[in-house]
Amino acid sequence: MTIPSGHIYGFGERESNFELGQGAWTMWPTENKVEFDAGQGGKQLHGMHPFCLIKSGNSSEFFGIFFRSSNAQAPVVSYKENQHILSYITTGGNLDINFFFRGSAKEIISEYQKFIGLPKLPPFWSMGFHASGNGWHHLDKVKDVVGDYEAHGVPLESVWLDGNYMEDFKNFYLAKNFTDLKDYTQELHSNGKKIVVTLYGGLGNDMNSPNKYVGLAKDALIMQNATTPFEG
Repeated sequence: MTIPSGHIYGFGERESNFELGQGAWTMWPTENKVEFDAGQGGKQLHGMHPFCLIKSGNSSEFFGIFFRSSNAQAPVVSYKENQHILSYITTGGNLDINFFFRGSAKEIISEYQKFIGLPKLPPFWSMGFHASGNGWHHLDKVKDVVGDYEAHGVPLESVWLDGNYMEDFKNFYLAKNFTDLKDYTQELHSNGKKIVVTLYGGLGNDMNSPNKYVGLAKDALIMQNATTPFEG
Protein backbone atom coordinates (compact mmCIF):
# COMPACT_ATOMS: atom_id res chain seq x y z
CA MET A 1 0.00 0.00 0.00
CA THR A 2 1.09 3.59 -0.63
CA ILE A 3 1.49 5.62 2.56
CA PRO A 4 1.61 9.41 2.86
CA SER A 5 5.08 9.69 4.41
CA GLY A 6 8.16 7.76 5.52
CA HIS A 7 7.67 8.73 9.17
CA ILE A 8 6.88 5.29 10.61
CA TYR A 9 7.12 4.18 14.22
CA GLY A 10 6.48 0.83 15.91
CA PHE A 11 6.76 -2.81 14.76
CA GLY A 12 8.33 -3.90 18.07
CA GLU A 13 10.11 -5.48 19.69
CA ARG A 14 13.58 -4.57 18.40
CA GLU A 15 16.59 -2.37 19.06
CA SER A 16 16.55 0.22 16.32
CA ASN A 17 16.13 3.90 15.59
CA PHE A 18 12.95 5.45 16.98
CA GLU A 19 11.82 6.29 13.44
CA LEU A 20 12.00 3.26 11.18
CA GLY A 21 13.43 3.63 7.69
CA GLN A 22 13.37 1.44 4.62
CA GLY A 23 13.82 -2.26 5.24
CA ALA A 24 12.20 -5.50 6.35
CA TRP A 25 11.10 -5.40 10.00
CA THR A 26 10.67 -9.06 10.88
CA MET A 27 8.25 -9.98 13.66
CA TRP A 28 8.68 -13.55 14.85
CA PRO A 29 10.02 -13.81 18.42
CA THR A 30 12.84 -16.37 18.73
CA GLU A 31 14.77 -14.98 21.75
CA ASN A 32 17.55 -13.59 19.58
CA LYS A 33 20.42 -11.86 21.31
CA VAL A 34 20.16 -8.08 21.27
CA GLU A 35 21.60 -6.64 18.07
CA PHE A 36 20.91 -3.36 16.32
CA ASP A 37 18.24 -3.87 13.69
CA ALA A 38 18.93 -1.94 10.49
CA GLY A 39 15.96 -3.39 8.63
CA GLN A 40 17.72 -6.36 7.05
CA GLY A 41 15.41 -8.90 8.69
CA GLY A 42 15.86 -11.49 11.40
CA LYS A 43 16.81 -9.14 14.26
CA GLN A 44 13.52 -9.25 16.17
CA LEU A 45 13.63 -9.72 19.96
CA HIS A 46 11.34 -11.39 22.52
CA GLY A 47 8.11 -9.44 22.11
CA MET A 48 5.85 -8.99 19.11
CA HIS A 49 3.79 -5.82 18.68
CA PRO A 50 2.48 -5.70 15.08
CA PHE A 51 1.34 -2.09 15.26
CA CYS A 52 2.76 0.96 13.52
CA LEU A 53 2.10 4.68 13.70
CA ILE A 54 2.42 6.65 10.44
CA LYS A 55 2.51 10.42 10.06
CA SER A 56 0.08 11.82 7.52
CA GLY A 57 2.34 13.77 5.19
CA ASN A 58 3.12 17.32 6.30
CA SER A 59 0.14 17.56 8.67
CA SER A 60 0.21 16.91 12.41
CA GLU A 61 -2.14 13.96 12.11
CA PHE A 62 -1.27 10.27 12.29
CA PHE A 63 -2.95 6.96 11.58
CA GLY A 64 -2.22 3.48 12.87
CA ILE A 65 -2.21 -0.05 11.46
CA PHE A 66 -2.61 -3.18 13.57
CA PHE A 67 -1.70 -6.23 11.46
CA ARG A 68 -2.12 -9.36 13.55
CA SER A 69 -1.20 -12.76 12.17
CA SER A 70 -0.79 -16.11 13.90
CA ASN A 71 2.26 -16.73 11.71
CA ALA A 72 5.56 -14.96 11.12
CA GLN A 73 5.38 -11.64 9.32
CA ALA A 74 7.71 -8.98 7.98
CA PRO A 75 6.46 -5.48 7.22
CA VAL A 76 8.57 -4.02 4.40
CA VAL A 77 9.05 -0.27 4.03
CA SER A 78 10.33 0.95 0.64
CA TYR A 79 10.53 4.08 -1.48
CA LYS A 80 9.83 3.76 -5.20
CA GLU A 81 8.92 6.28 -7.87
CA ASN A 82 8.64 9.09 -5.32
CA GLN A 83 6.21 7.10 -3.23
CA HIS A 84 6.52 5.55 0.24
CA ILE A 85 5.25 1.98 0.20
CA LEU A 86 4.38 -0.36 3.06
CA SER A 87 3.88 -4.03 2.26
CA TYR A 88 3.50 -7.12 4.41
CA ILE A 89 5.02 -10.55 3.96
CA THR A 90 3.44 -13.30 6.04
CA THR A 91 3.75 -17.06 5.96
CA GLY A 92 0.01 -17.49 6.31
CA GLY A 93 -2.19 -17.89 9.36
CA ASN A 94 -5.30 -16.06 10.49
CA LEU A 95 -5.13 -12.37 9.65
CA ASP A 96 -6.74 -9.53 11.59
CA ILE A 97 -6.09 -6.10 10.03
CA ASN A 98 -7.32 -2.90 11.67
CA PHE A 99 -6.84 0.78 10.82
CA PHE A 100 -7.04 3.73 13.22
CA PHE A 101 -7.57 7.00 11.33
CA ARG A 102 -6.89 10.70 11.77
CA GLY A 103 -5.74 12.03 15.08
CA SER A 104 -2.71 13.01 17.09
CA ALA A 105 -0.17 10.34 17.92
CA LYS A 106 -1.53 10.20 21.47
CA GLU A 107 -5.12 9.81 20.25
CA ILE A 108 -4.26 7.02 17.79
CA ILE A 109 -2.27 5.08 20.40
CA SER A 110 -5.13 5.55 22.87
CA GLU A 111 -7.59 4.05 20.38
CA TYR A 112 -5.22 1.17 19.74
CA GLN A 113 -4.91 0.47 23.47
CA LYS A 114 -8.68 0.49 23.86
CA PHE A 115 -8.95 -1.99 20.99
CA ILE A 116 -6.42 -4.53 22.31
CA GLY A 117 -7.36 -3.99 25.96
CA LEU A 118 -5.86 -1.92 28.72
CA PRO A 119 -3.30 -3.40 31.14
CA LYS A 120 -4.70 -5.17 34.17
CA LEU A 121 -4.00 -3.93 37.68
CA PRO A 122 -1.11 -6.11 38.93
CA PRO A 123 -1.36 -7.96 42.26
CA PHE A 124 0.07 -6.06 45.20
CA TRP A 125 2.83 -8.61 45.84
CA SER A 126 4.23 -8.13 42.33
CA MET A 127 5.17 -4.55 43.22
CA GLY A 128 7.64 -5.64 45.90
CA PHE A 129 11.20 -6.96 45.88
CA HIS A 130 11.97 -9.98 43.67
CA ALA A 131 15.04 -12.20 43.32
CA SER A 132 16.10 -13.93 40.11
CA GLY A 133 19.25 -15.39 38.64
CA ASN A 134 20.39 -17.36 35.60
CA GLY A 135 23.18 -19.23 37.39
CA TRP A 136 21.21 -21.03 40.06
CA HIS A 137 22.02 -24.63 39.13
CA HIS A 138 21.05 -26.09 42.51
CA LEU A 139 18.11 -25.59 44.85
CA ASP A 140 20.58 -24.93 47.66
CA LYS A 141 21.72 -21.80 45.80
CA VAL A 142 18.14 -20.54 45.75
CA LYS A 143 17.84 -21.19 49.46
CA ASP A 144 21.11 -19.32 50.11
CA VAL A 145 19.85 -16.28 48.19
CA VAL A 146 16.56 -16.22 50.10
CA GLY A 147 18.48 -16.67 53.36
CA ASP A 148 20.71 -13.70 52.53
CA TYR A 149 17.67 -11.48 52.05
CA GLU A 150 16.35 -12.53 55.46
CA ALA A 151 19.76 -12.16 57.14
CA HIS A 152 20.10 -8.57 55.92
CA GLY A 153 16.52 -7.61 56.67
CA VAL A 154 15.64 -7.01 53.03
CA PRO A 155 11.97 -7.75 52.19
CA LEU A 156 11.38 -10.36 49.51
CA GLU A 157 8.05 -11.02 47.86
CA SER A 158 8.98 -13.58 45.22
CA VAL A 159 11.70 -15.81 43.80
CA TRP A 160 11.95 -16.30 40.03
CA LEU A 161 13.54 -19.45 38.57
CA ASP A 162 14.98 -19.51 35.06
CA GLY A 163 15.37 -22.70 33.04
CA ASN A 164 18.11 -24.08 35.30
CA TYR A 165 15.51 -25.88 37.41
CA MET A 166 14.52 -27.97 34.37
CA GLU A 167 16.08 -31.18 33.18
CA ASP A 168 17.89 -30.20 29.95
CA PHE A 169 15.58 -27.16 29.70
CA LYS A 170 12.55 -29.39 29.14
CA ASN A 171 9.19 -28.09 30.36
CA PHE A 172 7.57 -30.13 33.17
CA TYR A 173 10.80 -32.01 34.03
CA LEU A 174 12.80 -31.17 37.16
CA ALA A 175 16.59 -31.33 37.17
CA LYS A 176 18.13 -33.68 39.72
CA ASN A 177 19.32 -30.73 41.79
CA PHE A 178 15.74 -29.45 42.11
CA THR A 179 13.84 -32.61 43.08
CA ASP A 180 12.74 -31.00 46.38
CA LEU A 181 11.31 -27.93 44.65
CA LYS A 182 7.71 -28.79 45.60
CA ASP A 183 8.51 -28.97 49.31
CA TYR A 184 10.53 -25.75 49.14
CA THR A 185 7.69 -24.01 47.31
CA GLN A 186 5.34 -24.92 50.15
CA GLU A 187 7.90 -23.59 52.63
CA LEU A 188 8.08 -20.26 50.78
CA HIS A 189 4.29 -20.03 50.69
CA SER A 190 4.07 -20.65 54.42
CA ASN A 191 6.42 -17.70 54.91
CA GLY A 192 4.30 -15.40 52.73
CA LYS A 193 6.54 -15.58 49.65
CA LYS A 194 5.78 -16.49 46.05
CA ILE A 195 7.75 -18.51 43.51
CA VAL A 196 7.56 -18.00 39.74
CA VAL A 197 9.01 -20.58 37.34
CA THR A 198 9.89 -20.14 33.68
CA LEU A 199 8.00 -22.17 31.07
CA TYR A 200 9.41 -22.05 27.55
CA GLY A 201 7.28 -21.75 24.47
CA GLY A 202 9.44 -24.44 22.85
CA LEU A 203 10.25 -27.99 23.85
CA GLY A 204 13.67 -29.52 24.41
CA ASN A 205 15.10 -30.76 21.11
CA ASP A 206 15.19 -34.41 22.12
CA MET A 207 13.38 -37.05 20.09
CA ASN A 208 13.25 -39.22 23.22
CA SER A 209 11.15 -36.60 24.99
CA PRO A 210 7.50 -37.68 25.36
CA ASN A 211 6.46 -34.04 24.91
CA LYS A 212 8.07 -33.82 21.48
CA TYR A 213 6.72 -37.20 20.44
CA VAL A 214 3.17 -36.26 21.44
CA GLY A 215 3.57 -32.83 19.80
CA LEU A 216 4.53 -34.44 16.49
CA ALA A 217 1.78 -37.05 16.72
CA LYS A 218 -0.87 -34.40 17.44
CA ASP A 219 0.49 -32.02 14.77
CA ALA A 220 0.86 -29.40 17.51
CA LEU A 221 4.38 -28.17 16.71
CA ILE A 222 5.37 -25.23 14.51
CA MET A 223 7.11 -26.75 11.50
CA GLN A 224 10.10 -25.51 9.51
CA ASN A 225 8.86 -27.54 6.58
CA ALA A 226 6.59 -30.54 6.01
CA THR A 227 8.73 -32.93 8.09
CA THR A 228 11.01 -30.85 10.34
CA PRO A 229 9.93 -28.95 13.50
CA PHE A 230 11.00 -25.32 13.78
CA GLU A 231 14.07 -24.83 15.97
CA GLY A 232 14.96 -21.52 17.60
